[in-house]
Amino acid sequence: MRILITTDWYIPAVNGVVSSVLALMKGLEERGHEVKILTLSQQNRSYTEGNVLYQAAHNCSFVYQKARFSLRMDKSILRRILDWKPDVIHSQCEFSTFRMARKISERCGAPIIHTFHTDYEHYTRYCFIPDFLGKGFSRFIYRYAAKRSSALIVPSSKTARLVAGYGISKMCFVVPSGVDLQRFSSFNDSDRIAELCKQHNLDDGSFRLLFVGRVAKEKNIDELLSFMAALSDLDIKLIIAGDGPYMPEVKELSEKLGLGDKVVFAGMIPPENIQEYYHLSDAFVIASTSETQGLCLVEALASSLPVICRHDPVVDGVIANGFNGFQYSDQDEFRAAVSYMLADRNRFNELKDNARKTAERYSVPSFAEIAEDIYRISLWAEEKARFHCPMRWEITR
Repeated sequence: MRILITTDWYIPAVNGVVSSVLALMKGLEERGHEVKILTLSQQNRSYTEGNVLYQAAHNCSFVYQKARFSLRMDKSILRRILDWKPDVIHSQCEFSTFRMARKISERCGAPIIHTFHTDYEHYTRYCFIPDFLGKGFSRFIYRYAAKRSSALIVPSSKTARLVAGYGISKMCFVVPSGVDLQRFSSFNDSDRIAELCKQHNLDDGSFRLLFVGRVAKEKNIDELLSFMAALSDLDIKLIIAGDGPYMPEVKELSEKLGLGDKVVFAGMIPPENIQEYYHLSDAFVIASTSETQGLCLVEALASSLPVICRHDPVVDGVIANGFNGFQYSDQDEFRAAVSYMLADRNRFNELKDNARKTAERYSVPSFAEIAEDIYRISLWAEEKARFHCPMRWEITR
């Protein structure tokens, strides 16, 4: 098949959408499909590099850091895609490139399969928008994209419930995004780890907790810092690998709490090097409840890191207490999870082994194979519709 993936976010941006797109492209190409990506240019001109087509776009950072937008589609880009004749369009974002996906679909007849990556309700509340308006905006965006798509993909059951709650009855599949497990599980460079330990003053034998991600308010890093202050009697350190608009507030709070060298700010780590920090650490922590899947969590599991995460439906069936990590609801449960790992090395090693085993269900080949099946089902459904065969879909995976 010829598969066009459309996305507002692509390299050099670092986020879950980009990671999912790269994994999907790799998996589909390995299965023999021809894949092109349509995305937004980082400058006000359109161009093509290999199988990636960049549409001229404008800065939209006043809405969201490093965001871009485009109001029209370059005719040369459109013509190149139409001449290629995609069989399927897999849209990853609801804004600029979704409108382009619609235009391409109308011109060539290829069905749109759309993946919902973002729960906008968790983001609008940080823009001083009342909850009811944020919920209304999110409902509108979801319904808009769903109405114009042949099928929907969501990365977790949590997001599937969100879709159903918005009154959307479109064919919907639960498909967690894939991760290159080999890249994270096979890292074995002791010299590099020793170098990082020296660089970040981590040679004291402390138990190292790792946060990886964009430093934004919705990630709830404030809570992790407050827990670090409350657990000052334990020999632990928190490594924050990432950067973002909330970093000044995070550093100010760390200083206010007197955490000193108990918190290591590693800064933005190039995606190709992030596995080093997983293997530098002992356990992974995440306090956010805004995730629709949390790819960094899967990367941590693939790196044999037990996970300590705030209780959230998105991790149900993924993180099991005492098996591959712990879910917590308050500070006492967080302390209990850390203490459990510190108390017995054999039990801790069991958590690590189970973490790696859990990650195996999120492989790139599996991700691509399921996506391929959905494309074929959508094409079949479109063909049935052309012959006026009534169909009713009530499928959720």
